[in-house]
Order: sequence, then structure tokens, then C-alpha cells
Amino acid sequence: MAPPERMRRSDPEADWRRVATVSAATVITVVLMIVVVEQIAEQAVLVTSLAASTFLLYYQPLHRMNRFVPVVGGHLIAAGAGFLADEVIPSSTLALAVAITVTVTTLASLRIIHPPAVSTSVVFAYRPHDASALLTFSLTLAVVVALAAVYLLLRHVIAPRRWAHLFGLDEHRP
Repeated sequence: MAPPERMRRSDPEADWRRVATVSAATVITVVLMIVVVEQIAEQAVLVTSLAASTFLLYYQPLHRMNRFVPVVGGHLIAAGAGFLADEVIPSSTLALAVAITVTVTTLASLRIIHPPAVSTSVVFAYRPHDASALLTFSLTLAVVVALAAVYLLLRHVIAPRRWAHLFGLDEHRP
């Protein structure tokens, strides 16, 4: 018995093009984020947690965990939890544990599921930052969301048929 149409593998060449396109977009975005943040705030480590989100946004932009609220809300909640834990708890190990626990519990209770956000709490809890780090991180997050919006626009609105082969969507949609 053959698998359902939506479960069949697409053309390997289309898969390769999709992987290459997503990989290139992710690398370019992450490198640009790091360069810009390093120039502005000299804290490139702030955007490391956004690398995974960037990949997910490019790879599966329509997945529910990659929507605006899970991505932005998840990272902002995690950044706040990590920042506050670092400010309130003197032990960095305990602050890290508390930040992760608060982040996971809050995200789960709000049904905001975006796993890369947990690493944001680690970045903010483990390394001391000032308040400007939250602003820098928020602006960087806004850039990621804007790039994802451009990607969605290209993929689904402007020329979906023209771009479909690049993303392996000739047979099915994500």
C-alpha cells in the first residue's frame, strides 16, 4: 500500500534546492544579525538564541510554533525571565535554573510553544546584561520577524508558483 500523497517524498532535486535556499537564508540572516548587534551593542551572544528561530521561520514559516505570538512572545518572555533571574538571584547557576523553569512554565501555561525561546532565558540569566541588552534583543527579534514576513510574502503572495519549486512545494504545502 502506497503512503498518502502528502507523505510521499518530493523530488530529491527540489528537496536539495529547498535545503540550499533555507540554509543560505538562515546563514545570511544570522550573520547579519550578529554583525549589526556586535557593532551596536558589542553583545553578539544576544542573538545566538535567534539562530534556531530563524531557521524554523525559513524552513516552516506556516507552522503554528512559528507564528508571531509564539516567536515574539516566547522570546520576550524568556528574555524577561532570564534578565529578572539574573538581577534577583545572586547565584548564576540558580538564576539559570529559575529562568528556564519560569520560561518553560509560563510558555506552556500560555500555550506559547517555541522551543528556541528557552535558550533566550539561558543567554540572559547566565551572562549579566544591562537594560539596553533587552532593547537590542527586541530590535533584533523584530528584524527576524520582518525577514520572515518578507519570506512569506515571496513564498505565498507575490509568486507562489514561481517560488514553489525552490521550497519543494510542487506536490504539497506544509
